[in-house]
Amino acid sequence: MGTNCNSPVGKCFIAWTISDNSRVLICFLAFTEDTTNLITANSALKKLLPDTCFKESNKEAVKLISKIFDKKDKTQIHLLIKGTEFQEKIWHALTEIDFGTAICYEELAKRIGNKNSTRAVASAVARNNISYLIPCHRVIRKSGEINKYRWGQEIKKKLLDWESKAAQ
Repeated sequence: MGTNCNSPVGKCFIAWTISDNSRVLICFLAFTEDTTNLITANSALKKLLPDTCFKESNKEAVKLISKIFDKKDKTQIHLLIKGTEFQEKIWHALTEIDFGTAICYEELAKRIGNKNSTRAVASAVARNNISYLIPCHRVIRKSGEINKYRWGQEIKKKLLDWESKAAQ
């Protein structure tokens, strides 16, 4: 299932599926402040899971987004991750970046044991389909500049600011 709804940093599109044991698996989360991002998100979701039929469920989407952005809710959120072995390695490393902090691409490359793979790391970061939960927004340029973000530089800044405030 999937739908567009509101989050603390703006509109987002979330999609999930139900596993064989009735567990909710989030497979896509994008920020869709503009129509172009919503079209891009829908297209990326269809490419990621081409044989899956998604239905809208605003009530469930609102519950999921509330849970995702509630730092007091310690209930585990389950993900359906689909990528190459290298991408999944990078995405796992992203989840180990502390909430409310940011690192540079070079640091992320060092953390996976390959300091010379900065460009490949940046490419894998950009292909993350589960924004925020796999926190690709926590990676910035070595200069400290908040660079490009799949869903817009302004959303990346909002996410970093929101986390920084929530971490205090």
